[in-house]
Amino acid sequence: MLSSEPMHRRAETRGERVGRGRGVARGFTLAELMAVVAITGILAGLAIASLRQRAFASDAASAKVVVRSIAAAEEHYRAENQVYLDVSAPGAAGWYPKAAPTRNTKMNFWRTEVPDKSDEETNRWRILGPDIRQPVSFGFKANAGLPDTAPVFDNELAGGVQPTLTEPWYLIEARADANGNGVGCMVGAASWTPVTFLVNEGE
Repeated sequence: MLSSEPMHRRAETRGERVGRGRGVARGFTLAELMAVVAITGILAGLAIASLRQRAFASDAASAKVVVRSIAAAEEHYRAENQVYLDVSAPGAAGWYPKAAPTRNTKMNFWRTEVPDKSDEETNRWRILGPDIRQPVSFGFKANAGLPDTAPVFDNELAGGVQPTLTEPWYLIEARADANGNGVGCMVGAASWTPVTFLVNEGE
């Protein structure tokens, strides 16, 4: 009669091999998991930064369209009145439709919460009448004057060049501060140049 001892030993050996195989496939080490988490975090950060930059570039392109609409309205106004319309108040209060423009919230350009008769600046925008139908994430200013008055604008806009004017003029500015650090993206257009200015697009 054959002994069962060798078979018993072989079974144990096979079980040990199976157990060892299961132990190897059980999971990752802590160091490996930490490395995966770190790499995933880096990739997610890069993706978010890229998406934000693309979204901001899209907003800057939309601001250019609005600026050109305002410029077209100024040219139409001059054709009928021989001068451009000075719409915006000087300084920070002149930004429209929001006094402290930020990119984070889109607003209707034509404000409805303030009655026209109590908002002189809104009335001037309505008199100018630019064709702006989409919500905006920039604040806008439109200033104009005669040749004997010099336009005042941010030194970064148009390279800080002060033009010599012999005709009535307008200057249109758009600004948004995407991250609240006080450094804004600016878009501008002026009657004395066909160029649309753009500063800090990738803010």
